[in-house]
Amino acid sequence: MTESDLNYSSPFYVGAFKMPETLSTCSSAATANAQGITIMYESGTPYLLTQAANYCMVAFNIPALVVSGTYNTATVAKTFPDFASSKRVDQNGNTFGGTAMGIFWDEDADKLYQFYMESYNACCPNNPSMVQSTLNWAAGTGTAIGSWRFSNIGVKAVQSGALRIPDYYANTYTPGKTLGVGFGGNFSAGGTGSNSMGPTVIAVAPPNIATNPQGSALANTPLMYYDAFLATFAQAPPYRFLRGTTTPALNQQLDSWPAAYWTWDIVGSCAWPYTATKHGIVCMTNVAAGYLQYVASTVGYQQGFHRWYIMDPEAVAEASNVWSVESDSYFDVQYGSANSPPDLNYSAYPLGPASVVNVTSITRSGTTATVTTATPHGVGSQSAYITGATPSGYNGGFFMTNVNSTTFTYQVNSSLSTPATGTITVQRLMNDMPAPMSSGEASHGIGMTYDAVAERLYACVPGRPNSNSIRGVCYVWDFTE
Repeated sequence: MTESDLNYSSPFYVGAFKMPETLSTCSSAATANAQGITIMYESGTPYLLTQAANYCMVAFNIPALVVSGTYNTATVAKTFPDFASSKRVDQNGNTFGGTAMGIFWDEDADKLYQFYMESYNACCPNNPSMVQSTLNWAAGTGTAIGSWRFSNIGVKAVQSGALRIPDYYANTYTPGKTLGVGFGGNFSAGGTGSNSMGPTVIAVAPPNIATNPQGSALANTPLMYYDAFLATFAQAPPYRFLRGTTTPALNQQLDSWPAAYWTWDIVGSCAWPYTATKHGIVCMTNVAAGYLQYVASTVGYQQGFHRWYIMDPEAVAEASNVWSVESDSYFDVQYGSANSPPDLNYSAYPLGPASVVNVTSITRSGTTATVTTATPHGVGSQSAYITGATPSGYNGGFFMTNVNSTTFTYQVNSSLSTPATGTITVQRLMNDMPAPMSSGEASHGIGMTYDAVAERLYACVPGRPNSNSIRGVCYVWDFTE
């Protein structure tokens, strides 16, 4: 097996198809924020299975792929209304709605895995996050078997989805554990849940309700896991670590993941393509870089990337610990327009940032600083990054209030002299990734999955569309020898 010998250029890229603009199934509200994709075979035919916001499952026919030109649109083949509500429970065994996350269909075992989370989770690091079910294709129904959590792993690290660990790897490194659960990053600035500050894959054996009771913790072998509360983060690279933990900002950096922040905006999605001669763990992410802050439950950052990281499985196995795994390579991605291929070597990124605007004055009254700019600042009711002011306490990333076109206020220390002096500038910090699609859809990708039968990788980026649509594009790569 060669090391991470994956190539995403022609001829491996074989085309794309569109997701439908609207659906009449699963209710209009349910389709707005579809999460996760997986490939499911029925009678020898592959279907793209997705999970809607209300946990309704939708299986799509995969149309003929188009490399460039007008994409064909997927059509609905089957729907499965929510069947697992009784199994979505918290750490105390109480049922709750939660937020739909990723999905995975285990073709070998004919089992579906659905992932869910409490929308913010400031209380419960030991919540279960994975439901196992079976599907009845003919009837369009499902039967939930149970839900589980994971021993010694915070729920925020393992609520995005799962992948199949190839037998060649599992037989050597994780005997009996063929399910790779992860993928980290969700609400990664939060203080509860022992979240992962980078891509996470932990190996578990597919649970058996007879020996793994409902809600119990599954034994696991972490392959990659960047525990947010690891004591050694601040001591040596390539650990991800926090630089400063005081209000109002957390300035966060990551050494081995080039100056990037594994933001809570991502739908952290990973896949493990493998053939007789190629393999690699691929993670599709949104990451932020530059100055970063977390304040008022909001992450702000100067610039961002749509990025794919590729990890060498052999290097993962040989790493001295699970938080020292580094990426073998990465691509900065510009997702294509409605009818063009993605560019996986898009050096013109980062996304953003907004223009830097000159500040004419900063004055202080008590703990409130008022900023006046020479031209409209474009900050909106978000965060901004101020530099060049003296005293330096006026500088940094701050959450804006009382925002007008050329003024806003923010909170500072009441001991700062006023007015501020210097050549002062302000720059809006982004709170959400710009659209990956030129049509203006928002940043959240639906996910990535590998079809081991056909040796094809699917990466779908439908965005966060309006009420009753899940429009977007699914790109496909073929690694057949």
